[in-house]
Amino acid sequence: MNAMRWLMVLGLGAGLMTAGFGCSTKKAAVTPAAAAANTNTTGKPDNKVIVTPATTASGKVASVNPAGQFVVIAFQAGQMPAQGQKLVLYRANLKVGEVKVSKERLGQNAVADITAGQAQVGDEARTE
Repeated sequence: MNAMRWLMVLGLGAGLMTAGFGCSTKKAAVTPAAAAANTNTTGKPDNKVIVTPATTASGKVASVNPAGQFVVIAFQAGQMPAQGQKLVLYRANLKVGEVKVSKERLGQNAVADITAGQAQVGDEARTE
């Protein structure tokens, strides 16, 4: 009786495997053009990830002088905008003002004149 159970289990398992209920999966077809686009000069697949650094200036408003209509913006290393560049101020991802970077700088801080809207400490300043 025990041998009969094992025989039924094996038969059922083999039937399921041949019916496609097993662990087999279909592989996606790759066209020759797609394969050629994903290879390097050696003909091997090129699976390298390309990381492109951000080229836009982004900083935070560190202080505001409402009487003088200017702000001091702190930037990270390598993200200092050029003199005369226009930046947009965002608060909670909403545009609240515009500034124009002046020539005054100290370290990673730059002074910018408020040209439109308003500014508060903590606003994000970035290029359009």
